[in-house]
Amino acid sequence: SYELANEMTYMDQVIDETLRIYPPILRTDRVANSNYEYEGMKIENGQIWSASIYALHHDPDVYPDPERFDPERFSEANRKSRPNEAFIPFGAGPR
Repeated sequence: SYELANEMTYMDQVIDETLRIYPPILRTDRVANSNYEYEGMKIENGQIWSASIYALHHDPDVYPDPERFDPERFSEANRKSRPNEAFIPFGAGPR
């Protein structure tokens, strides 16, 4: 049932860890809608830039031992210990 599926938190953790290791989208592209500077990097209005989802999901600073399958990375406590933007298997932002 729907209610039972919502109670399967460990199954959700397994799915999220699988999506972290094998993201269905390897990178996401965006077009800047204004000039922006971040840590000395300048992005100009209209410029296209890419973010590697695979690299983010395999960053050892965010996910220690990134090649190990560990569903506990997505426990409630562990989710709160990292930024929301650290897990974006289908990209981020409006659709």
